[in-house]
Amino acid sequence: MPHGVAAVHLLGQHPGVDAGRVFLLGHSLGGTLARRVAAGEPSVAGLVILAGGTQPLHWAIVRQVRYLASLDPEMAAASQSAIEAFSEQARLVDSPGLSSSTPASELPVGMPAPYWLDLRGYNPVAVAAALGKPILILQGGRDYQATVDDDLAGWKAGLAHRPDVTIRVYAPDNHLFFPGTGPSAPAEYEPAQHVDSAVVTDIASWLTTVHRQCRTTVGALGTSAVGLRTPPRHRGTGETGRNDSANCSVPAHTSVTANRC
Repeated sequence: MPHGVAAVHLLGQHPGVDAGRVFLLGHSLGGTLARRVAAGEPSVAGLVILAGGTQPLHWAIVRQVRYLASLDPEMAAASQSAIEAFSEQARLVDSPGLSSSTPASELPVGMPAPYWLDLRGYNPVAVAAALGKPILILQGGRDYQATVDDDLAGWKAGLAHRPDVTIRVYAPDNHLFFPGTGPSAPAEYEPAQHVDSAVVTDIASWLTTVHRQCRTTVGALGTSAVGLRTPPRHRGTGETGRNDSANCSVPAHTSVTANRC
């Protein structure tokens, strides 16, 4: 988190950026933790969350291992011991017996106990709900790492009532927002590809709309510079809300760059 806050401060010092109009973009675990960065840095004007998880990470790992085993029926039975081992580690994370002295070798993916003690006390949806900032949440329909059923459902349950929160789903996209067909698998991450153009367009359009309606200059953390323009028809589906607190409409790992309108 300190690195994210520092990046926001660095961008805010750029002479071409209004320090009060810096937006934070996070992907995957970065999307899960972006709200925490924003909570620690009040100058962040809003959030763009791509494939951010809401299910506890230790159980998301179990779910992913189970999914990957299901892709190869011949290996499914052999994978049961690994699934149970990850499940036992996840139960330890939830256990009141977890302490800072618990060996990392007994915990998911070998991360130390202080990491899990900190993370298990973090509720990304509750933190986001308390921010009172406009949020764009994007989700790939084929994503098996952060899923529509297990993770997007959490965002909807906690934030869908908010008029300044926009949620969009891109049915063909995987965790990296690469379009495809059929069950997603790790191998499809390997070839060099472009992020779904509809995702890029929707982010640019959302930022532009916030800018135009609120008369702001927009900066972005963790994005590449993109042209801000009105989008064509896209595959994303979502809702339109109104940001009453800002009196503006909002349609329904890191490098630092600034998009200036």
